[in-house]
Amino acid sequence: MKNKFDFSAEMNDTESIKNTPKNEYLEEENRLLDVNAKELANLNDNVHYMITNLVNFVIPLNFTP
Repeated sequence: MKNKFDFSAEMNDTESIKNTPKNEYLEEENRLLDVNAKELANLNDNVHYMITNLVNFVIPLNFTP
């Protein structure tokens, strides 16, 4: 019968991601980038809404006799 190889020792020896100041900095930077992307998308939606309303308001004013 063939013995199964135990990988647990190798798994324990692998280097896990440690919380270093650089990793913490990168995690915070990624979090802030996500927040900025959401805020930018929200701003874009607001600008689109304002432009649409402005166009709907101005077009009737230009065609009044």
